[in-house]
Amino acid sequence: MYSLRNILSLLFCLSGLSMFGQTVKIMDKLSYSPVPNAVIVNSDESLSVQTNSKGYANLDIFIKNDTLHILHTSYTNIIIDFETLEKNDFKVYLMPAIIQLDEMVISASRREESKHNIPYKISIINPKEIEIYQPQTSADMLGVSREVFVQKSQMGGGSPMLRGFGSNRVLLVVDGVRMNNAIYRHGNLHNVISLDANSIESVEVIHGPGSVMYGSDAIGGVFSFNTKTPEFSDGPAEVSANTLARFSSANFEKTGAADISISKENIASLTSFSYSSYNDLISGRTHITDSNYLRRHTIERWGDKDTIIRHTERNVMRGTAYSFFNIMQKLRYKITDSLEFTYGFHYSQTSDIPRFDRLNEYRNNVLRFAEWYYGPQKWMLNNLQMKYTNQNKYFDELNLNIAYQKYEESRHNRNYKNDYISRRFENVNAITGNFDFFKVFSDKHNFNYGLELVHNNVSSSAYRENIITQNQDTIPTRYPDYSTLNSVAAYLSYKYYLNNKIVLNGGLRYSYTFIDTEFDSNLYDFPFENIKLNTGAPTASIGGIYKYNSRFNINFNLSSGFRAPNVDDLAKVFDSEPGAVVVPNKNLKPEYIYSADLGIIQRINDKLEFHATGFYSYLKNIMVREDFIFNDKDSIMYDGSMSKVQAIVNNDYAVIYGASAGIKVDLNDFISFKSNITWMDGYDNNNNPMRHVTPIFGSTHLILKAERFKLDIYTVYNGKISAEKLSPEEHGKNHIYARDFDYAYGQSLLPKEEQFNPDGLYSPAWYTINFNMSYQLSEQVGLNIGIENITNVLYRTYSSGVPAFGRNIVVGFRGNF
Repeated sequence: MYSLRNILSLLFCLSGLSMFGQTVKIMDKLSYSPVPNAVIVNSDESLSVQTNSKGYANLDIFIKNDTLHILHTSYTNIIIDFETLEKNDFKVYLMPAIIQLDEMVISASRREESKHNIPYKISIINPKEIEIYQPQTSADMLGVSREVFVQKSQMGGGSPMLRGFGSNRVLLVVDGVRMNNAIYRHGNLHNVISLDANSIESVEVIHGPGSVMYGSDAIGGVFSFNTKTPEFSDGPAEVSANTLARFSSANFEKTGAADISISKENIASLTSFSYSSYNDLISGRTHITDSNYLRRHTIERWGDKDTIIRHTERNVMRGTAYSFFNIMQKLRYKITDSLEFTYGFHYSQTSDIPRFDRLNEYRNNVLRFAEWYYGPQKWMLNNLQMKYTNQNKYFDELNLNIAYQKYEESRHNRNYKNDYISRRFENVNAITGNFDFFKVFSDKHNFNYGLELVHNNVSSSAYRENIITQNQDTIPTRYPDYSTLNSVAAYLSYKYYLNNKIVLNGGLRYSYTFIDTEFDSNLYDFPFENIKLNTGAPTASIGGIYKYNSRFNINFNLSSGFRAPNVDDLAKVFDSEPGAVVVPNKNLKPEYIYSADLGIIQRINDKLEFHATGFYSYLKNIMVREDFIFNDKDSIMYDGSMSKVQAIVNNDYAVIYGASAGIKVDLNDFISFKSNITWMDGYDNNNNPMRHVTPIFGSTHLILKAERFKLDIYTVYNGKISAEKLSPEEHGKNHIYARDFDYAYGQSLLPKEEQFNPDGLYSPAWYTINFNMSYQLSEQVGLNIGIENITNVLYRTYSSGVPAFGRNIVVGFRGNF
């Protein structure tokens, strides 16, 4: 029988083999931020642990004299022994890799899964990219990937384009809730700036139709925004905070943002706040484009008179300043390990936003508008999510997402030397409900199925006000004051793991839409009093992934999609361009898309990755804006001007096709290189170019990394859209596009009689040289410095009404406590 001394001696010896519950913290070597989901394994891979959301992992299962391997799909893996761990105070720093080996996405099936099991292209904008590039708005953040094209009609805007589609043909989703509503318009759409870039955790971009999972509007793709979510603590209550202060020179940006998290084991809260103020934009000075990009005149009100002022500093874009405010509150409550609720509240509001392209529009060589601005754009979202896991014969996981959104927007415009200003106001109340079920039947078969309900209520008002006497007259509203849009849809998707090399995907959806609008006969001289639309549409997709090995994949996807007309398409009345007015068309039908994708991914030693995707899309019954006959007239009086009548109509078909390719290389732990490029083309049945088909565009980056430091030197470039490739919808927009110009002599190269011919307009090619640098001053404080458009080029992105920034110095400080 052992003596007490022998037992104590044995316990002491055994204790020397363990770590006494020692905890290690894994952090990013550049930003000192925690690395969640890092896997720590011993040398024979018999034991493993994983870091939590704070980057911590307990090591008490390991033997002290063992060697540990620390692995993460987004970082360079390392091997470390316990002696080194002790010397480093049990802190380990991992170097980020440019190649992400196994990224997880949510958007494809409304639940987390591996990106490599999805047969179509998904781009991810992660938090590290958001931090180093310091985008001013969520629209700018989409441009960070250089796989999304962003158009701007004014500085307070940004309309993303994807695969030749934009506005209401791409779907915006925030935390699983569709933002697109009944009045998302056909032209360029700027609602994405309602989201605060500082409160977004990541963005997933689905390239191509996403109609099976998301329904109408997802013809070109889906932009899925995932906002920051509070994390539960593993022990006692925790409090943490993040702050941001940023300045940009090209529009004198002043941004302040902060969030605070309070976490316990089963309840967590995150509160986020941000405010940004922007002065007038300063464009570049180096001319590679027509001088009409510069601001020549503005109109000021002196007493009761409009006076045209000639600019001396023509690269200062007077009429672009605005401000933005956002608040977000999220609460998570875990009732049991299988039942969890999350509530999210978002509210954002802009100041008045001047519509710069209209303010720079000339008629008879004189500025047309004395005033043209959007009133405050307000957006509110209340969102309740439930996640319930329970393996039964119907589902393994149930996700319920119910949301209420409220939108407010307005338009205000007044012609030069006119004392009357037209004011139009729109309000939308939107309720959505999504019920998503997930079921695994075996290692080879799993299903997603669900139901979606949507209700939109639109109200619209308008009046004309005399700015001197304040007298008001009623004028036609942009939309009927009473309009509703309702839809119901059911879907089913299936994933089949044929073997360890082949994964097959398929899906079906059926959606039905109801629209009802009522026109006020006192305001509209229309041959009808209402428009009603009841229409249904099936959609389907089938695709697969062939994994030749762990480093070479081929994926293909065939899919269909649709977009039902909304209230904006059916019942809007507005001036679409100088001298034209859009009127309702009650005979409008849904448009459909049939699309094919083929992609490859090739990796070599996890240090080099090449990817390429090609696509071809055929659209049927495509909705376009064309000249129209209304009440047997081709022109009507609108806002005091005789205007050509146009309407949204169905054309026979259109074709869009293109390709994108990219390369990523980790030359070593300190130097990386990446580049991507996108090309596309498209035309309709009349051989006219499609409006949202963008020029060839891309970027190339050289990235230098060291401990606490990252430097990205990069160029962004765009090709030219010639006059013959410019969509007919863009003809006549002299205030947006360039002309052939002799810069040495300041004279037009066109004969005088052709200088104002719309066929002479084109969108020039351009490129910029830029750099961004981040340096972590300590674990709590980080510094970001960037210089964009170093050569100070004067340019506009395609279809944009406002020039881009000139040379822009950006300085930002981040703190976490």
